[in-house]
Amino acid sequence: ADKLSFFRKRNLPVKDIVFVSLGNISPRKGYETSIEAIQQLRRDYESMIYFIVGGKHHQETEEFDRLSKIIQKNNLEDTVIITGRSNEVRDYLKVCDIYLMPSVTEGFGISLIEALAMEKIVVVSDISPFKEIIDDNINGFFFNTGNSKRLEVKIKDVIGLSIGKQREVK
Repeated sequence: ADKLSFFRKRNLPVKDIVFVSLGNISPRKGYETSIEAIQQLRRDYESMIYFIVGGKHHQETEEFDRLSKIIQKNNLEDTVIITGRSNEVRDYLKVCDIYLMPSVTEGFGISLIEALAMEKIVVVSDISPFKEIIDDNINGFFFNTGNSKRLEVKIKDVIGLSIGKQREVK
């Protein structure tokens, strides 16, 4: 799926910068941190969208509702989209410019491996499972877990990298 048809299929306007996170809607995934960072970034980058691709288990309806309220309160409905469960994970990864994984805790992080396999730029929390996979500034970028300001700054750094350097990192 190219970017244009991807957005058309979902009746969304095409955006310049596409952020993606994959995973169930659960507090340990740290999505509040990434949503806060996106909210701050919106002041500098108007044409961006953040897809959180994942479903909620019935016991996690609370977290889904909490994140939805944060999105609404900050008028981010057009910028942050929680897709629910999807069979189109590959399509989201294909159009993704920057893969975000703000997890507070994680067993292994299989979706991080998927994003790396598709040569995506990844920005992840600095928890130990990710330190086994990512070398900071080599095949990805770390930010301080739970710190939306640090995540925002890291994303700005990544966006600011020359295309050549972005290719190197991937």
